[in-house]
Amino acid sequence: MQEVKIENGMFDAQIGHGNGTVTNTVIRTGNNSVHGAAYYVFQNTYLDANTYEKAANNQPRNNNQVSQTGLVIDGPVEIPKLYHGRDKTFFMFSFERYATHTAINYSSRVPTPAELSGDFSGLCSAFNASGLCTSGVQLYVPNSPVDANGNRTAYYANNNIASVMSTTGKDFASYLPNSNVANSTALTNPNYISTQTSYPSTYPSFIAGSTTALGKRTRSTSSDSGLG
Repeated sequence: MQEVKIENGMFDAQIGHGNGTVTNTVIRTGNNSVHGAAYYVFQNTYLDANTYEKAANNQPRNNNQVSQTGLVIDGPVEIPKLYHGRDKTFFMFSFERYATHTAINYSSRVPTPAELSGDFSGLCSAFNASGLCTSGVQLYVPNSPVDANGNRTAYYANNNIASVMSTTGKDFASYLPNSNVANSTALTNPNYISTQTSYPSTYPSFIAGSTTALGKRTRSTSSDSGLG
């Protein structure tokens, strides 16, 4: 790098919309000698210390992988039998690939084993003789008639919907994970914590530039491209 300039606040028209900061970097191009470098930086689950949440529960660390690979080369522009750029034209090219594979934990509520069979009675602590919940959550029949107050009038006795569950619905429900929160009940929310999900991301980028020496003046151009 030859020069770095950081701007914040209002930008001119070439920047576009935004209210953060913009970093302008001027890249130094090559000279009469060919130079190059390559590097590889990495992070790995098995080389990192465990997080305190996992260590406290005697659980292994989540998947966490980071790799940063790059190279840079610069020198005079040489085209055999056509052009010799020593003392006149120079180039610089760099490439970097930044890749991550990090864990994304999330929590949710999944059906209990009883609910998977159609029994949602655990949502209510007391039913009357007709099977209507008097303390807790009552399941009503969708699209059933409503009373003057806009409430459904048809309900599932004792919150049991086994008689209306379709085979297709049962098959889909079988793909849901089981609750893994210790001592959870039908009223526990969340009752499932995912610790093994992860999300991969890759960000390749490159910078290419050339400089032509014209007497005491130097003209340079560069471009930068990044893909997520």
